[in-house]
Amino acid sequence: MDKLGFGRHRKIMPFEPGSVDALRRASRDKAASLNQHVLGYGATAEAEWAAAGAAAPNLVAMRSYRLERIRAELKRRDYA
Repeated sequence: MDKLGFGRHRKIMPFEPGSVDALRRASRDKAASLNQHVLGYGATAEAEWAAAGAAAPNLVAMRSYRLERIRAELKRRDYA
């Protein structure tokens, strides 16, 4: 056994969170990064658009449009 009181084969250390504010900030940062994950369109779709002479969709504009639709619907249902 080592001086921390754990067996020599232990692979996982106990969780030591530090401050609550640091933990909260880290969890919010992680959630924000996961929320913005984009996989992309794929080679097939991009090849079809190139062959048709079409530009790729504007993801920022699409997200903004969808967010506004959701907000409007929440207001309409009096959930906002």
